[in-house]
Amino acid sequence: MKRWLLTAACGVAALGLMLYPLVGELLSEKYHSDVKTVYTAAIEGTDKTELTAQREAAEQYNAMLSDTATITEGGASAPPLAYEEQLTVGGVMAYVDIPKIKVYLPVQHGTEADTLEKSVGHVVGTSLPVGGSSTHAVLSAHSGLASSKLFSDIDQLTGGDVFYIHVLGDTLAYKVDSINTVLPADTSLLQIEDGKDLVTLVTCTPFAINTHRLLVRGHRVPYTPEQEASAAAEKPAASSWTRHYLTGLGIGLGTVVVAGGGYFLMRRKRHA
Repeated sequence: MKRWLLTAACGVAALGLMLYPLVGELLSEKYHSDVKTVYTAAIEGTDKTELTAQREAAEQYNAMLSDTATITEGGASAPPLAYEEQLTVGGVMAYVDIPKIKVYLPVQHGTEADTLEKSVGHVVGTSLPVGGSSTHAVLSAHSGLASSKLFSDIDQLTGGDVFYIHVLGDTLAYKVDSINTVLPADTSLLQIEDGKDLVTLVTCTPFAINTHRLLVRGHRVPYTPEQEASAAAEKPAASSWTRHYLTGLGIGLGTVVVAGGGYFLMRRKRHA
C-alpha cells in the first residue's frame, strides 16, 4: 500500500512539474487577451478630443521631465503633473508589441511587484511612452517566471529588430540599436538624450540568477503597417523561456525518478 502511495505521489509530482508552467502561461495569455479587449474597446469608444488631450498632457509631462530628470537605481521622482493621471484610457498606459518573439503585453504604471507579476511596468520618472524629441521611456518586465514568459525572450532580439508601442490609438516603431548588460545600479544608459526619441526594454539576467540587467534600446523610426504585419507572420525566434522550462523539467523529472528508484532499491535490500 505504501509503495502504491509513493508511486502515485511521484506521478502527481511529475505531472505538476510538467503542467504548472504551461497552465500558468495559458492563464497569463488569457489575462493579457482580456486586458487587450478592454483597452481596444476603450480606445475606440473614446472621443478623439479626449485622446488628443491625453496625448498633449503626456507630452507636457515629458517636456517637464526632460528638464529635470536624472534616473537612479530606484527610478526618479515624477514631475508635479500627477503621474497616475497620465495615459489612463482602458486601464493601461500602452501596449508593447515585439513581433520577433511574439510578445504583445500591456504597459502599466510603475514597477510594483504585483504589476510586474502580470505585465510590463513603466519605470516612474522616465518619459511616458508617447514618443517625441528628447524622450526616453523605460519599460521593465520579469524574465524566468514559471507562470508567464513576459520579457524572458528579449535576449533573442538583435540590432535592427523592430518593436512597437501602441498608445492612444497610435503606433510608434522603434529599431533596436543598442543591447547591453549592466549592474542594477548602473543607470547611465537610461538617461534622456537631447533630440532623441528612445525606448529601452529592461529585464533581469542571467536567467533565474538576476544579478544584472539586460537593456535593449530602440530609436524611433517611421511606422509602416506592412512591416509590422510581415514581422508578425514570420516564425518566432527560439524561446529562451521554453528552453529553460524544458531543462528544468528534465532536472525535476530526473530527480523524481532517482529519488523514487533509490527508495525502491532500499526497500528491496531491506526485504532481501
